[in-house]
Amino acid sequence: MKTNPFELTFGLKPDNYISRLKQSEEIISSFEEGTNHIFMITGVRGTGKTVLLTHVAEHFESKNDWMVINLISEADMLDQLASRLYDSSLKHRIFDNKTFGFSFQGISFSISGSKPVTNVVSLIEILLQKIQKKKKVLICVDEALNNQYMKPFAQTFQLLLRNRYPINLLMTGLYQNIYELQNNESLTFLYRAPKINLEPLSISSIAAKYKEVFNVDVDTSIKLANLTKGYAYAYQVLGYLLFEKGNVIVDDALLASYDQYLQEYVYIKTFRELSHNDQQVLLAFNSDEKTKVEYLIKTTKMNKKAFSVYRDRLIKRGILYSPSYGLLSLKLPRFYDYLKVIKE
Repeated sequence: MKTNPFELTFGLKPDNYISRLKQSEEIISSFEEGTNHIFMITGVRGTGKTVLLTHVAEHFESKNDWMVINLISEADMLDQLASRLYDSSLKHRIFDNKTFGFSFQGISFSISGSKPVTNVVSLIEILLQKIQKKKKVLICVDEALNNQYMKPFAQTFQLLLRNRYPINLLMTGLYQNIYELQNNESLTFLYRAPKINLEPLSISSIAAKYKEVFNVDVDTSIKLANLTKGYAYAYQVLGYLLFEKGNVIVDDALLASYDQYLQEYVYIKTFRELSHNDQQVLLAFNSDEKTKVEYLIKTTKMNKKAFSVYRDRLIKRGILYSPSYGLLSLKLPRFYDYLKVIKE
């Protein structure tokens, strides 16, 4: 039996990955040419933020003159950076000799030199002084948060940039988390960092993949692709379910499974994270296609100014879009069906 080529686990690069060529090339060329040292990738859950980060990281891991360091944002990021720079330096044989050893916050190191190390930032600089002779560094942070670990890390990263160390930073995060980071008064340099907001995949690219995998005609592949609205996770879920089913017949049972995956893994959590008024705007929709702004304002009983705040926020979060003046549409596939369940 053939292995299912579609991937349901968040963050893993699927076999049928649809490359975001423009965005990945923008990030890669900027880092390689030194035109930008920071990029932030944002978008709603399931748009492929982690997969794009992984794609870029794999590119640099294949380069002899680059070192990729992965950090998590819910633990001390400076300790992680020091430890992983050291481990990676040993792996890449950056240190010719090891003439003294020391321990910092439970991490043991051995590096040639004579200056005492009293803090983690000094330790990172010593490591980078050695590393920069042979390699550039890409630091990857998936699902960045505006927490107690991010502030000292970001401030240290800015210091290292000012001291002209060859370091680069690629972070992913939900819109609200990236927004909080960029508007933190002590992290103003992040406000100027280039931000890539992941848009839906092209329907034609999804259709081409479905046509290739399921050996169907163009019209059928386009109908299947339209069911995803270009949403990356939906593309994987629908493909997975069709492959397991053994045919491309979209019946009520398949749609029920499709809805269950989307709701349990994305929509429930996404909806719960919204403010009450954000939720009320979404619950006011009366169609899966287009709804008049005038109708939404009337139904939510908001004034135009208040409504525009929540509309703009939901657009930036990747949940709504405006197909034309005076109209709004839901960006996520079958999200309207989920909202109907809530209203009932």
